[in-house]
Amino acid sequence: ADRDHVAAPPQAGRPPRIVALGSASARGAGASYAAHAYPARLQDELGHHFPASTIEVVNKGINGQKTPAMIARFERDVFALKPD
Repeated sequence: ADRDHVAAPPQAGRPPRIVALGSASARGAGASYAAHAYPARLQDELGHHFPASTIEVVNKGINGQKTPAMIARFERDVFALKPD
């Protein structure tokens, strides 16, 4: 694994960023609505626990996607967004 992308300090000039990658559970398939998908719930919980801070959660889930396809898009959908 590329350790340059793990546990980096937040980027200056923007809120800390988390990128959620996955398939149906990330995208929200099966949830009653998109706000119940885990990335949205994570964003809400972080806001509740850190009300003085803004933390960005970017949802890059794609319904039905399998692990090899997710790995293939790490560079474009995760690392390119410079998550913290």
